[in-house]
Amino acid sequence: MNRLPLSSAYLFAALSGVLLALSFPRFGHPAFAWIALVPLLVSLHGGLAGGFPRPGRSPRPAFLVALTSGTIYFIGTVYWTSTVVQEFGGLPVPLAIVAMLLLSLY
Repeated sequence: MNRLPLSSAYLFAALSGVLLALSFPRFGHPAFAWIALVPLLVSLHGGLAGGFPRPGRSPRPAFLVALTSGTIYFIGTVYWTSTVVQEFGGLPVPLAIVAMLLLSLY
């Protein structure tokens, strides 16, 4: 069975995360939200070709693909927290960015 390669699945998941972040008013348009999850669902399902059902991904790769999409989405929406902890918390810039990335992963 031809399945979408895992590297392409991560690219589709990243595209989904970017589209979700673009659905917020500061960056783009809310209409992006209507199509934002399609690339993620395609990557989790296994591919597009043929029109026949394909087996989905096993749990571990599916979790990592979805985590990639969610992390990119949250980086796009909580980017401002690094500035807040830097200004009001007194953290240096690199540590503030690490804190924002940890929050996005959580």
